[in-house]
Amino acid sequence: MLRGISEMHRIAMMMHKDAMTALREKNLQLAGKVIDNMEQLRTVFDGSLKELLKNKMDYNTSKHLLLILRNFRAIGGYAVGLADNATLSIFSKAKEFNGEVYEQLRHKTTA
Repeated sequence: MLRGISEMHRIAMMMHKDAMTALREKNLQLAGKVIDNMEQLRTVFDGSLKELLKNKMDYNTSKHLLLILRNFRAIGGYAVGLADNATLSIFSKAKEFNGEVYEQLRHKTTA
């Protein structure tokens, strides 16, 4: 179970980092990778959930572990949202997607 949580943590944090990089650098390939990684996160979530249901744990422990799993899955989902925004900004001609916004992102995500 703890291995599944650690793996979800690793994948979700990588997705979030890559999504921010894709947004900052307007990197379509990296944005696509983030979106594709959601399937891997779902697979680990499903396996961890099955393991959780098989183990005989008390209710509170099971509940807390499930909430941790769900939160890492949500982080992955938010990373996909950021990757979607990166994709939209790449193809957008809107002025607000250029310049100052990306400069602010660069300072906040590299600091």
